[in-house]
Amino acid sequence: MNRTDRITDAQIRCGARNVLARHWIDVHLVDIGAFRGVVRLRGELRHQGRSRSEPVGAEELQGIELELKRLRGVHRVHLCLENWHHTESGEWRETRRTRGKELAEVPAPTEASLDAE
Repeated sequence: MNRTDRITDAQIRCGARNVLARHWIDVHLVDIGAFRGVVRLRGELRHQGRSRSEPVGAEELQGIELELKRLRGVHRVHLCLENWHHTESGEWRETRRTRGKELAEVPAPTEASLDAE
């Protein structure tokens, strides 16, 4: 790889920001970091604009994670999210803060539960 072909951390951060923007994620709620090919997102994933009423679902989060991993120059992705956590079985679970208390697990919305609303 030539020196001119090397992807910089700034380019990776820009790519990660573009991934979030494609999913209408409010990038003001997420700190996007990249260092030597490792992308780290910290904060809260929430939609912005016209998609605000639609929650970020587990499938969408998995898709975002996959898109981040596919970015050129990315070797690893760490998602340190306030409103989601990774279970031991590898699934994403939505969490919510309960007035200063620790995070409480909330089942991720399913198509059936969204249709019922």
